[in-house]
Amino acid sequence: MRKKRLFQKVMGITITAVLTSSTCISPILAEDMIIEEPAGLELPASGAENAGNDAGDILIEEMPVPDGDELSTEGSAETEIGSDFIIGVEELANDPGLVSETEPETDAEAEEYKLAPTENRISLAEIDKKLAGKEEVPELDGINRVMYTAVKDMAEKVEAGKDDSTAAVVTVEEAGYEKASYTAEELGVSEIIEGGTISEEAAQAAYDKLEYDPELVLEAVRKEDPEGLSWAEGTVICDAGFTLHTMVEDGVYKIGFSEDIQMSFQVKGELAGEKPYTVDLNKTKLSETESAETEAAETEITETEVAETEAAETEVAETEIMETEAAETEAAETEITETEVAET
Repeated sequence: MRKKRLFQKVMGITITAVLTSSTCISPILAEDMIIEEPAGLELPASGAENAGNDAGDILIEEMPVPDGDELSTEGSAETEIGSDFIIGVEELANDPGLVSETEPETDAEAEEYKLAPTENRISLAEIDKKLAGKEEVPELDGINRVMYTAVKDMAEKVEAGKDDSTAAVVTVEEAGYEKASYTAEELGVSEIIEGGTISEEAAQAAYDKLEYDPELVLEAVRKEDPEGLSWAEGTVICDAGFTLHTMVEDGVYKIGFSEDIQMSFQVKGELAGEKPYTVDLNKTKLSETESAETEAAETEITETEVAETEAAETEVAETEIMETEAAETEAAETEITETEVAET
């Protein structure tokens, strides 16, 4: 945007200087003009009227302007009459370099403003307290659902030892807000730009349009899997939203979203990596090995228990068969004996 260049137009007064033909005239601004009395020419003194004036406030009494053929200003603010010149204030007023501009001539000339989001610090312990006694998992939609998915994907990669970053990231494109933009009227605010930056009122109104709630996202993550994020502790650092930026369309400022939103989880000391919000993959892999050994041991125990159970069941079954056969044999022998006795 161009810097403002202002001039003070003196109404109804013409500064007339009679110069010799050898004098060179250079363009000057009224605020920089110093009137000196040329040799042989006496300017009317205004006495006390000119006393104490600032350099930029020039008060000059009107000088009699020759009439007739002696001097003419028609058709030009600067007219040569023999060896004389006249310079009018109107010429300074018409200088295009002195025009005051408060708005860009085109949208492309508009200055772009950006405002980074503030960071919210959310305690996982406080989230767990808030969820105590609640049965249902919070319902999510829009950008909250997108961030929830990003957190779950990040956690799975960390726990599998595939990625050391504990920051979940959602880009403006993934959230579907890359083309969203709002005027001051649409945001319900008076101005988007105040004091050379995006106003707090406009920023809050834009984030209200976004409807991003990081606490709700964390509640859903913790409620669905209370034992998840076992490597995390303490505080989660959450962006309040996307970076805000301005654009101009048809001479009107609008505000939109850019870049990404992050949700970064602190890591337990014994598992933390060298950089903030990372895990030590070596320790993560060790944990995986221990987990695999534990799983194998549990499987072996299970298989042994199954085998023992099957053996016991088989033994019981065989015992029952033997007892049944013995009973049947005894019954048959008794029946034969009774028959023989009866016949005898």
